[in-house]
Amino acid sequence: MESLERKYIQQFVSSSVATEVKNRLTKCYDRLLRAGTELGAPQSGTFYEIRSRGEIQAFLTAICSPTEVDPLLDVNSSRVTEWRALALRKLSSSLVGTRMMLVPLVFVSLETHQKYRIYESLLVKSVTAGSDVTFYDMKGRRFWRFDQFLDGGGFPFGIMCYAGSNGSLEYQIVGMKSVVTRTTDALFGTLSIIGSVGLIFASETSALPIGLGTTLSNIYLVARGIYNFLQVEHHSDLNPVRTTSINLLLAALNFICIGMVSMPCVVGPFQGLSASQITLLGGCAISSFFWMMQNQLNMSIGYW
Repeated sequence: MESLERKYIQQFVSSSVATEVKNRLTKCYDRLLRAGTELGAPQSGTFYEIRSRGEIQAFLTAICSPTEVDPLLDVNSSRVTEWRALALRKLSSSLVGTRMMLVPLVFVSLETHQKYRIYESLLVKSVTAGSDVTFYDMKGRRFWRFDQFLDGGGFPFGIMCYAGSNGSLEYQIVGMKSVVTRTTDALFGTLSIIGSVGLIFASETSALPIGLGTTLSNIYLVARGIYNFLQVEHHSDLNPVRTTSINLLLAALNFICIGMVSMPCVVGPFQGLSASQITLLGGCAISSFFWMMQNQLNMSIGYW
């Protein structure tokens, strides 16, 4: 794995894209200093003292160029503005009364269909009066360490670039874990949908293999729903109510389905399904679909 990462880094460093990344980071820092001066934000070293929600909103709005909004969404869509405003409001409420440092980031995509596409973003480092350090991304999620942000930010596969402590350009491969997780989630989510529909129309001979596959997908989705729910609580998701509801519904429906539908089809003779069992399978299929859509949305929102 490390040799593969070195290969990607070497290819990137030797390309013209690396020079463009350096130029973009320089412009980001220039824009950061200019915005702080224009808005009169009290500065202590590299930290800005935040006194009000209006100040942080104005400061971040001045830094985040509208032309750099997440390219995976339509930049002309009102949804971009809504998500952007929601993230700024969430950050505002979290940062008032703290000292804040903005860390410009440049993400370089290595996914096959968009290799070496460049996206700019920011990471906020916040320090309270008690010296507690918290990092916030542009989705308003919180992390306790920078490496936790890199590992758990849910990035697509690519290279995260940022300025090191000595001013040199640092590179970090991110998103390998996300690719595996995203693929596995899609596999079991699709298996759940197909299995749920398949059991509705299953015969006595086909019920066993379909039920076995559905049971496995149910078990996986229960575990993922609970894990994602805990992540929302830990990182403070941008829209926690919706995300929490989807994950709890996913875990609950699949847990009930294991005991009432899929497992009985495996261990006992299949004698058809009742109306309540069919309704439950339909709920599992629908919740799996919306859960996969939510995962895709979480992956695509966050670059500015």
